[in-house]
Amino acid sequence: MQLCGTTALFFEYHRFILKINWQRHATLDFCDCLYLKYKTLIMKVFKSILVLFALSFFSCELDDGEIVPSPDPNSGLWYNAEKGYILNIKDEKTDLINITNGGCAYYVPNFKPEDFGYRLEQKDSTILLRPSFSSIADIVFTAEETDEFCDVLSMEPNNDPMVNYNYFWNFFNDHYAFFELRSINWEEFSGFEDIVTEANFYDTLAAIVYQFEDGHITITDEANGIEINAGAPKLFTRLNANLSVDNKAANEEELVALIHLKLELIQQKYLSNGFKSSATTNMVYGMINDQIGYLNILEMDGFGTDINNEIAAVGKEMTAALTYLKSLGMSKLIIDTRFNTGGIDQVSVEIASRFTTEQRVGFTKKARLIEGFTPVKTVNFGPKGDEQFTGEIVLLTSPITASAAEVFALCLKDMPNVTLVGEATNGVFSDILEHRLPNGATIGLSNEVYADSKGVVFEGVGIAPLQEEFLVPLLTDDDIQRQVDSGILKTIAILE
Repeated sequence: MQLCGTTALFFEYHRFILKINWQRHATLDFCDCLYLKYKTLIMKVFKSILVLFALSFFSCELDDGEIVPSPDPNSGLWYNAEKGYILNIKDEKTDLINITNGGCAYYVPNFKPEDFGYRLEQKDSTILLRPSFSSIADIVFTAEETDEFCDVLSMEPNNDPMVNYNYFWNFFNDHYAFFELRSINWEEFSGFEDIVTEANFYDTLAAIVYQFEDGHITITDEANGIEINAGAPKLFTRLNANLSVDNKAANEEELVALIHLKLELIQQKYLSNGFKSSATTNMVYGMINDQIGYLNILEMDGFGTDINNEIAAVGKEMTAALTYLKSLGMSKLIIDTRFNTGGIDQVSVEIASRFTTEQRVGFTKKARLIEGFTPVKTVNFGPKGDEQFTGEIVLLTSPITASAAEVFALCLKDMPNVTLVGEATNGVFSDILEHRLPNGATIGLSNEVYADSKGVVFEGVGIAPLQEEFLVPLLTDDDIQRQVDSGILKTIAILE
């Protein structure tokens, strides 16, 4: 979920995946298509997936079958403590409610699971929210009294800043996973409900969350034009770090222009013999030379027509890309994720499955729950699809590489045939857990801890190349002056 605040470029929020009719751009060249796609991405910075995809743990084995009709579960209240959600089922109508020790509020009134790629199933004394493809764990709701915290039958919108701050503080207190890692003493902010007013409410929240520098902490109130991303200022600083005053981006337009020039350069200098793209232009590929292929993955979602056929669609696109590149003589491959802000973990795993010959541990994850964590879940993956490539690979990363794109890096980084080049990734791995405040604003946070197969956590620091000589910034004065892409030049030198 990408919320961005006062600096325009990184402070824009798009609740759902933006749909662009790429048929209108059929005559555009590679750079124009990538520029439009990138601007969509950068305006979302650390884009989340549809609401409930942030809830579940995904595995590698998928089932893209059709959603079966939802059963008629018993009326009543059903509670999931892990995410702080209540299903209120009554008279064939279901409301999804979020709850913390600070109260509760409607999250999705008249909730229809199928709209989010889920179905409801009742099993014994539980209700399951089950994805339309298989997952490591369903989202399990149990019948439980919740009147201790709120009366779900009499909830009304509440604009009282004290009430809303109390919910905000308790949401983080119950579910945020990285207070220690981010050097935050959360108790310091426990008394702020006494000083917040309607006038300073969002300024107060912004001042607090910017201290986290976490791009998966988001706040939006569309009715009042509030859009905040806690990691946006740091990302802007990182992208400017290797630019002099003359070249440094001062605002949205200047940074987008620099990225546009970078993409234009890739087209003109490194893919001058032509390229192809996926149907939705989320993936672009061509040959750098007679042996080296180039695959630029711009998003980890948006390949399908909806959430339910996403995995099948990306599988089809990967087969097409690898088949085409192999037909041109590819024996080595550059995978460019420097412009990829993320998407769906399972898309990342699906793509990673095309580059291995054996079953591997992709990553593990666990979620924060009040005083502890949920059990650790392990995501494995192995060879899949009609086409694989297991030759030498260089993976390009940057500070923009975030979320599900970092999950892709987790899967590939320890493969013996893969070398990392570029910069440390953004360092935001967790799916975003989202709640709605009583005033209607939405808040997202990082509540999951991802680790690699050895148990190493890269939250906050990102995944970086191991060798110093492979550290290559995305934007530099030298690249601008010489009109080159040092990242691609480094990968060519490694592969040749």
